[in-house]
This record gives sequence, structure tokens and C-alpha cells, in this order.
Amino acid sequence: MEQASAHSADSHCATSSAGPLQTAAASSVEPAADTTSEPLANSQPLDTAQLLVGLITKRLQALGYSALRKIDVNIEQDTIQLSGRVPRYYHRQLVEVTVMKLASGYYIDSRIEVA
Repeated sequence: MEQASAHSADSHCATSSAGPLQTAAASSVEPAADTTSEPLANSQPLDTAQLLVGLITKRLQALGYSALRKIDVNIEQDTIQLSGRVPRYYHRQLVEVTVMKLASGYYIDSRIEVA
């Protein structure tokens, strides 16, 4: 972020010191071709299950309990399988409720152990 700020400050200085002829020449340059819409080689689109696993994992991490970062999330067909070990029953409930809110329409198979 700091590099971007420093870069834009440098470009601002260069633009402000440029004369009218230099500004006109710079504006006539054609923009580069947009390649962001082209798919990357060897990339495959993410399916809904992969996106949901990522969303669940991020949401569990955002709760702030380190034990929840170790929960494994797998999805097969219409079932979300949760596994791992947490120190308190409250953490297990927190995981299950979080997943239920994000994944309506899925069965939840909770194999989370309380140790």
C-alpha cells in the first residue's frame, strides 16, 4: 500500500512539471489490451462446494478462537462434514451454528470432538 502511495506521488510530481506538449503526447497513447477477462492456463472454475468450504473456513477464522482454525470442512453432495477437536463444548456449538447459518439446505455431519 505504501508503494502505491509513493508511486502515485511520484507520478503526480511528473505530471505537474510536464508542459502542455508533453501532456498531449501522453494522452494520445493507446491503453494496453485488457487481459483480465482471459482465463489463466490450467485454471478450473471453482464449484459451489469449494466456494462454500472457503466461506465457512474464513468465517470460523474470523470468530477469533484458535481452536476453530483447526476444524476440517468437507462437502460431499448435500452433506457438510465437520471434524476436528475443540477444547470446550461451546466451541463445538459455535462451529455448528455458524455453519448452519451459511449453509441452509445442507445436512451437517458434525464429528467435532470436545477434548
